Amino acid sequence: MPASDILARLGGFMMIISSLWNGLLSLFWILAMVWVCIGVIWLVPLVLAVVVFGIGIASLALGHQKWTIAGPILSMIVSMCNFNIFGLLFDFVALGLMAGSMFQRQQEDQMMMG
Repeated sequence: MPASDILARLGGFMMIISSLWNGLLSLFWILAMVWVCIGVIWLVPLVLAVVVFGIGIASLALGHQKWTIAGPILSMIVSMCNFNIFGLLFDFVALGLMAGSMFQRQQEDQMMMG
């Protein structure tokens, strides 16, 4: 297995952890704020957390894909909306792993080309 796939799968795992935590926090905000009619605002971060979860699963299953770099970026937005510092730290690590995966894939392609 190429190193770029390993980095992408680790990044996918970090995205899954972060999106699960962000989803739980979004549900908490929805339940806590529904009485004052602003709880529905946190449906947007909840939906984005589900999208990031899907991107994380795809990255974990498929390995390196260029479009999976969008996952950590979306997850950072969700973490900031949820005031989730723990999730934001995971997102920074996942973004670094995904960027490393892209750079590593470029190196692997250059090595194959000669």
